Amino acid sequence: FGYGLSYTTFEWEAGEPSDTVITKDGTISVDVTVTNTGSVAGKDVVQLYATAPYIDGQIEKPYKVLVGFAKTDVIEPGASDTVTVEFDPYDLASYDYRDANANGFSGYELDAGEYTLHVARNAHETAAEIALTLDEGVRYDTDPDTGVAVVNRYTGVEGVMDSDAQLSTVLSRMDWEGTWPDAPTDEERAGSATLYAEIEDITTNNPTDYSTYEWPMFGAQVSTTLRDLLPETTPEQSASPIISYDDERWDAILDACLETDMIDLINNGAYHTLPMENIGMPATLHGDGPVGFTNFMNREQVSGTCQYVCEPVMAATWNVELLEELGRVIGEEGIFGDTASGSPYSSIYAPGVNIHRSPFGGRNQEYFSEDPYLSGILGGAEIRGCQEKGVVCMVKHFVANEQETHRSIGGNLSWLTEQSLREIYLKAFELAVKTGESRGLMTSFNRIGTRWTGGDYRLLVDILRGEWGFNGTVICDFNTIPQYMNPRQMFYGGGSLDLATLTTSMWTDCDTFETGDATVLRRAVKDVLYSFVNSNAMNAEVVGYNMATWRVMMYVADAALAVIIVLWGVLVYRSVRKRRKKEAAAQ
Repeated sequence: FGYGLSYTTFEWEAGEPSDTVITKDGTISVDVTVTNTGSVAGKDVVQLYATAPYIDGQIEKPYKVLVGFAKTDVIEPGASDTVTVEFDPYDLASYDYRDANANGFSGYELDAGEYTLHVARNAHETAAEIALTLDEGVRYDTDPDTGVAVVNRYTGVEGVMDSDAQLSTVLSRMDWEGTWPDAPTDEERAGSATLYAEIEDITTNNPTDYSTYEWPMFGAQVSTTLRDLLPETTPEQSASPIISYDDERWDAILDACLETDMIDLINNGAYHTLPMENIGMPATLHGDGPVGFTNFMNREQVSGTCQYVCEPVMAATWNVELLEELGRVIGEEGIFGDTASGSPYSSIYAPGVNIHRSPFGGRNQEYFSEDPYLSGILGGAEIRGCQEKGVVCMVKHFVANEQETHRSIGGNLSWLTEQSLREIYLKAFELAVKTGESRGLMTSFNRIGTRWTGGDYRLLVDILRGEWGFNGTVICDFNTIPQYMNPRQMFYGGGSLDLATLTTSMWTDCDTFETGDATVLRRAVKDVLYSFVNSNAMNAEVVGYNMATWRVMMYVADAALAVIIVLWGVLVYRSVRKRRKKEAAAQ
């Protein structure tokens, strides 16, 4: 694992680290001078791996973890370039979900002891080793970026199976062969009544007591529109939002929204969002990804856009700047939009940052790598580039998605420990969301344990919105066929937009709304409005909507058919009448 072949050769010289003592909030950096010793120009990648102390019977840990990398500029033959590679101890922290080291703590932590940094060409070839020490163990009981408490979400939760409940064993470095999984027994394949009851349960796991809430305002007089939120002068291009999620003017906008418009907005999210004209929310067009604006069913439904290389090729570059530039190019295409309709693309279902868990993964071509750090850093770079041009990225598929076969029947069940969920599968999304400041995310078809990801409050609110501080739209994966993707469960779980095309998938019965329903509806709509007020959808002011050409043609065709039917009826009537007159005359 690592950077690939080159047409030239390089020699490295590693400098002294900035520190040799690990601290909770500090970073350690090392300068590496790379010299081109070959005959042609080229680039190289300096990788930084870390080895943590491992104790038999305690926290399971990989031998090496990728914790940093830097790519040089183009180096001419005989010339050199110095890069700085940084290591954040948080990226090496183990998630001890069952207090394996018996210190009374479950969560992210670093054990005291001796650590090693490997300045390396890949996971196996080390150019220099740096010895580090940690005198006392470090605990990350709160997220280092948000300060929100980090606790077990999938282990020891009352009333629901643990996410690893169906695993017969958990692999250990100390006994690889002895802990290798056994083939499932017939009894395990059959499943228990409890398992099926949890799978079929579509109630929400939102713990909020909405009975204490007041019914929100709908349909108030419009005093503020989305365009009123925009600054008077055009700001410089930035990946960061122009309008804050906490802006106090949101209440006036949401108060003026009409219930029917709000329900239509969140229920009809397949490749677009509908307009809400009274508050100035324009219709938006979305494209599938992640290799550019595409359509997963029919390439011809997307006009005038490029298709780029697959994500594994993107990841093979180890080039953060290149991925950010790729994002800008995709963002520029979003501004030009679909050449057939003339509409800009305001969102793309990309990038994909799931893990290549197996060479046979159903979407490996849509995901960067088998490594969460590389995936998350590159994903964040692409997001920054896209958002700089006003295209909202729906980072997908959240989380532990890897199988396409039978995925629509009932949602594949992903069984894994909370440690592997946190350190491997969630880590890529965490880095992409945080480093990219993403304002969009797409959930997946599968379940973590028995709960569908798109309807899981623990995943979408406790972790994503709480621990990581995410604000924006959470859209589900394609929800036209699989009825286990329950919209009510999704919106109560923290979702914002239903990627649906059929009314059978929708949450529509506003006549029976409770206070909780109305409150959740208001929050979901705010998520969508926030994402797209910070997008290229606001580059122009919409003064009205022309009827779509295909709809005009259908009306014309309907009218022409009606005229033909009427004429045919007249001719038939005249023919019958004429025939009867002849028959009468003959008699």
